[in-house]
Amino acid sequence: MFEKYAEVGGDIAEVRIYNTALDATTISNTMQTQLAGTETNLVYYTRFDTDANGKIVDLTATNNSGTLNGTAKVSGQLSLDEDSSHTFSANEFSTNYLYTDTDAFNGIKVINLPTNGTLKLNGNDVVADQIISSADIAYLIYTANSNFSGADRFYFKAVDSTSETSNTEALNITVIAVNDAPTAQDKTISINKNVSTLLSASDFTYSDIDNDIMASVQITTLPTVGTLQYYNGTSWQTVSSNQVITKADIDANKLRFTPVTNEAGNAYATFKFMLNDGIIN
Repeated sequence: MFEKYAEVGGDIAEVRIYNTALDATTISNTMQTQLAGTETNLVYYTRFDTDANGKIVDLTATNNSGTLNGTAKVSGQLSLDEDSSHTFSANEFSTNYLYTDTDAFNGIKVINLPTNGTLKLNGNDVVADQIISSADIAYLIYTANSNFSGADRFYFKAVDSTSETSNTEALNITVIAVNDAPTAQDKTISINKNVSTLLSASDFTYSDIDNDIMASVQITTLPTVGTLQYYNGTSWQTVSSNQVITKADIDANKLRFTPVTNEAGNAYATFKFMLNDGIIN
């Protein structure tokens, strides 16, 4: 228990708890570097950010998460939507990371690259240890990998006007999941002559990269021959253009196709449709 304390001004960016005392050299070498959460003797580690939403997350295997009272943040956090890009500005590195060298900020040295996205400068891939001038940072673009959402990061050092570099820092990136539209493929089914055939959800070849469940079918173009019919609870009615039919109704055998009497043939009839995942077609 501490009997004395001293007030310290400033912001708390993160909390680290070790089960042993660290020497001054280790503290100095790691105090400006983001941890992985797996370091020896580290039993608790959390970083505060503007998306804390009242929660703090333990990034070690101990997993002692808790509740945040008040406000907390880490400067330099980047958030962007899934399948999008972000163009950087120099002050994201010189201001957010509190660059305090008396020499002017002159750019960054990229130490290693993000694992779930790409960094490009003027359309060219950035490589490890590449130095990017402060003027050129305006042409530095991060693009998340296709359909990726979650945490990403890359490490950099600030470079001053004499080409000296700072300690290594991490730029932490949060890619926010965005609902993707489901997809469908053409499909051919065979039916018997003069027989009304019930359609099933599998006839519409639904696929969704977000693993959302099929919600409905919209009939955008009516059959070239024959009739699509929907059972309204009392009788079978002809489907109209752009009518939406829920998967629940399809599963309940309320959608069928009826050919013209005594007609048959290959590629006999076609109609077009769109699928919906509950949010988007």
